[in-house]
Amino acid sequence: VLPSTIKAILIHTADDLNNTGPDFTTGWGRINVTSAVNVIRSRNLTEGKISNVWQTDRYNISIGEGEQYLKITLVWDDEPAPVEANQTLINDLNLVLIAPNGSEYYPWRLNPYDPNRPASIGMDHINNVEQVYVSNPIAGKWIIQINASAIISLQNYSLASSTKLTFYNNT
Repeated sequence: VLPSTIKAILIHTADDLNNTGPDFTTGWGRINVTSAVNVIRSRNLTEGKISNVWQTDRYNISIGEGEQYLKITLVWDDEPAPVEANQTLINDLNLVLIAPNGSEYYPWRLNPYDPNRPASIGMDHINNVEQVYVSNPIAGKWIIQINASAIISLQNYSLASSTKLTFYNNT
């Protein structure tokens, strides 16, 4: 098990505090051990590898009628940055959820220049954790898509989901 898998489970199952989504005061929330154990038992997680910016990993998930939410958490253990680096994220992975109707959903992101501002939604190029949350998702087959916008070496990642994942394409 990768260290990123443990982190993904703990973040994915945390009880949100304060504002919806992550914040600079409480992070991803309070650890919920019962929920973490349930994710492990249900095996709603996987580990993968991205080796270059041309690779895209895709997973299918099926959402039934009446699901209250869909949550996907991506975590990776990034390479250490050089001391003099302006940007400390070396391998930048991207998480996008694609709904059955083609709509795309992006992760939470925080603004480090305005720590009091609530989390917004969009591409995140500064963190090694990305989470997409969709309230009342439409029923059908959703696609989880992971790729890299910057990568210098093989990057392992961990993915936790609120429902069962099926890996289907590695191109």
